[in-house]
Amino acid sequence: MAIGRRQRPKRSGVEELRVYTINSLYLVYATVPVIGFLALTSVGITPSTIAAVAILTLHCLICALTLHFVTGQTLDGTPLPAWLFPALAGTTLVCSVLCVVALPGDRLLGPSIMGLLAVLLAAATAISPLVSARGAIGLSVLVGVVCASVDVTLQARTGALASPGAMRDDLVEAAMFVALMAFVVCLVVSLVMVLLTRWSVTILISIHDQAQMDAMRADLAVADERLRIARDLHDVFGRTLTAVSVKSQLAAELSDAGQAGPAAQESRAVTTLSENALREIRVILAGYRAPDLATELAGARSLLDAAGVRTRLVGSPEDVSEDAAEPLARVLREAATNVVRHSDASTCVITVTRTPESATLTVVNDGIRAEDDAVDPESSGSGLLALSARLERLGGTVDYGHTERGRTFTVTANVPISAHDDPPVGSTAPPSEEAHR
Repeated sequence: MAIGRRQRPKRSGVEELRVYTINSLYLVYATVPVIGFLALTSVGITPSTIAAVAILTLHCLICALTLHFVTGQTLDGTPLPAWLFPALAGTTLVCSVLCVVALPGDRLLGPSIMGLLAVLLAAATAISPLVSARGAIGLSVLVGVVCASVDVTLQARTGALASPGAMRDDLVEAAMFVALMAFVVCLVVSLVMVLLTRWSVTILISIHDQAQMDAMRADLAVADERLRIARDLHDVFGRTLTAVSVKSQLAAELSDAGQAGPAAQESRAVTTLSENALREIRVILAGYRAPDLATELAGARSLLDAAGVRTRLVGSPEDVSEDAAEPLARVLREAATNVVRHSDASTCVITVTRTPESATLTVVNDGIRAEDDAVDPESSGSGLLALSARLERLGGTVDYGHTERGRTFTVTANVPISAHDDPPVGSTAPPSEEAHR
């Protein structure tokens, strides 16, 4: 028997955004050794240039690891390795000295300054998630100052600032011009790179926190529902079990006293109390099974996200009145379950709209399978066919099917707003106080 290859679980939208963002920054680090190799080989391929390229590659690898661990610490709270920052500082210092010594720096923003800028920017972007926006600006200013100072020093040492017959004031003015130009260019490049990295991580943090808040709201909604059911069950069981205990004791005492008729009567009363309690419990659970559209939306998004399906919501459940929200919530529950069970979807779009006459829910997924040409509504009593019958009693409709050209499956439910005049199908009126007593 052939054993199928185990499929890897799909990532959620938040995880995919995180992977794409971090990988794009890794790609920037990967280009630095290539640029360094081209710059170093421009002065000749020697053992020293090969060693320099190896050190620069090691520096970029340390920067990528630093960004990886720093992002994990910022988003997930994982601790940072003790060796991380010493390794980053050491490779940054060695590569900076290497760029200044091995590359020519006899002109404004020459190869040495560009290499130094790339090395410093790689280190600054790696630690930028740990600093604030002001800290990122401070890092950019520091990079600009260092590059401008080194550029002026190199040109002064090589005599690039001097000219025949130049006076001291002319040299000072040339040095100030070089420093200003180098500082402005390096500062602009640093600001763009460092702030973009910092803002990218900030966006990841915001999305991560929002996903946690959504999960927390869904858990709180479930916990609140359980608590309300527990309170009602406690009220029913506490009252009924007390009465059953009293009447059972009375029946036993009457039986011991030889009064069979009254004892049998009390025993029948215990049976009646038990049946009433069971009926009340069913009424309570039937009432709590009536779904809420906002709660079902949160549950559907949580379910689809867990299955690796990116979910987008168009519209707001608050726009739908209570009378239309309950049947639409039932359709949404079934549609979300079918997406997970009967499709290989990667995206699902849930649209909620309302007009003065009706409310509409549309669920579209892009992963219908060939063997599941259409969801079988007769597979269970709570399928789309049963829901269609429910909505027909309210004057609504449920339409479903897949497109002829694409691989999308659409479920559309429409409920008239006037449906609040009719009680929801399957609901049971709560028992009166006299019935309880």
